[in-house]
Amino acid sequence: MKRTGILSYILILASIAYGQLVADHTSTDLGSISLSAVEAAKAQFRIWYGHTSHGSQITSGMSVLAADDPVHFNYNSTGSGGALSYQETGGDLGHNGDLTWEVATRAQLNRPDNDRNVVVWSWCGGVSDNTVSGINTYLNAMNQLELDYPHVLFIYMTGHLDGTGESGNLNLRNNQIRQYCQANGKILFDFADIESFDPDGSYFLDLDADDGCNYWVSGSQYNWADEWCAANPGQCSSVSCAHSRSLNCDRKGVAFWWLLAQLADQDICTEVPGNVELQLQTTTSLRLTWTHTQADSFIIQRRFGSQAWNLSYATIPGTLRSFDDTGLADGTYQYRVVAHLNDDGNGQPCDSSPSSIAQGVIATQPPMAPTQLAVSYDGASVQLTWTDNADNEQGFIVERDTDGAGFVEIAQIGANQASWSDTNVNAGMVLTYRIFAWNQNGPSGTSNEATLTVPNESFTVRLETTDEVDDAFLDSLNPDSNYGATPYVSTMERFVIMFHLPEALLGNTILEARLAFYGWGQSNWQPDQFLDLYRITQYWEEPTVTWNQACDCAIWTTPGGAFDSTHPLGQIPITENCDHCFYPEIDITELVQVWADGCQDNLGSCW
Repeated sequence: MKRTGILSYILILASIAYGQLVADHTSTDLGSISLSAVEAAKAQFRIWYGHTSHGSQITSGMSVLAADDPVHFNYNSTGSGGALSYQETGGDLGHNGDLTWEVATRAQLNRPDNDRNVVVWSWCGGVSDNTVSGINTYLNAMNQLELDYPHVLFIYMTGHLDGTGESGNLNLRNNQIRQYCQANGKILFDFADIESFDPDGSYFLDLDADDGCNYWVSGSQYNWADEWCAANPGQCSSVSCAHSRSLNCDRKGVAFWWLLAQLADQDICTEVPGNVELQLQTTTSLRLTWTHTQADSFIIQRRFGSQAWNLSYATIPGTLRSFDDTGLADGTYQYRVVAHLNDDGNGQPCDSSPSSIAQGVIATQPPMAPTQLAVSYDGASVQLTWTDNADNEQGFIVERDTDGAGFVEIAQIGANQASWSDTNVNAGMVLTYRIFAWNQNGPSGTSNEATLTVPNESFTVRLETTDEVDDAFLDSLNPDSNYGATPYVSTMERFVIMFHLPEALLGNTILEARLAFYGWGQSNWQPDQFLDLYRITQYWEEPTVTWNQACDCAIWTTPGGAFDSTHPLGQIPITENCDHCFYPEIDITELVQVWADGCQDNLGSCW
């Protein structure tokens, strides 16, 4: 018990001292990773990683490193043999406001035998259609987990690219995640940033790059990964990379190891300054305050407007816990505090990680009005975007006119924002919006007005014809016989079915998906008989599928069909006297949503 207590205490200190750390495209140089830090990471960290297909890109990249250097970059689920303990679990961060992952995380961390001390969850299409409030739900849930489990490190993540470029909702929401992590000292794996650059640093997000490394110029499609690999023979692996090219996975595997090495390599110099606050003193001065136990000096870091951070703006004695910045011009100011020790105990100076960011505004005039307000509907909320023309605002006020009833204030949001989501909408509403900025000197003028009628866009699709469905019986007694064109059999052992989703569903939110099987005739009914439904994991073809083979092109990895037996989709009771009737329906909404998002290949299901 005493040893466990000491270990817990060390980990709590580590989680406090890390501060903000980002793995992005600049973290993909294998030569920059300290092998001693890799060994320290393997000894210290026990990973629990929740992901679906896009998130598997990290694991695929790690497998390349493990094959090239099994001594240093080995990993397995238990950490045996000196490997990194790396456990994977199904699921991802879902869509707008989904907290299924959070429930699963708490269940894992609350297990009596839990030994995981690093938690990672990835997105799979869930950022593209998300909203400001949905991302805030994710961020708040992660922050609460950090508070509730201080001995565990939680790694935040951005969502994969989707081809909508710098102005698309995906990038706006990813920036929301980045800004939060920067302001609050979080650990971030910037999945999207890695996909935005090739290894030479060429940038492709402004050319509508997507998760497959494709980009577009003058209407023609190119692929930066294929181009770079062709120009650099022998530098790219051939690993299977879900939805993408091997180079993309290679870089993400390196970046993940880089992140772990950075976390393990950070000496705990002294704690990060806390309770950082900023107050307006006069019309041209700000006072920064913080708390800290002991330091020889404090380094004040400052950023003005959109300029780069000045990492050594001022240095003050360690006896002080405040700093006055005077003679300031109008604009927005951000500050961080770093604690400095002259001697880390080994005769070397050291610094803490930077504190959280405190922001203030100096304004002798009201801010300039925002312009170019635009609105759009994403199926669940109205998305507002605008141009922020001010550098001295303290926030924005959003006003809405509903069906001509007059403008009323509906939201106050922070400074330096250029988007917001209105979720309090119903079909048929005619909504007109306007916004203005404000500071202590008053409001700006209002923006232009933007109007939208909330549509009722939901529709129903029914798939049941032979053109829309592939199916076949599988019979172990006749393992090489194909029953793709057979309408009935007297006994059922296994059955595979695949629905061809229309393009209208792809990329959209699935409100409900239900599967029902039709019983043509029935005899010799017995109680307690069921159809157990599973997701198929291997490509197959109706005209040639048999018990032994998935198609003429390949045999089943397991005779009788390859399917995910660990995660059944559900169980359907065989109804007595069901002759020319449907058996009870089963809800497969979650599965169809994953298919519609492109996060898993639609290979059908079996029972």
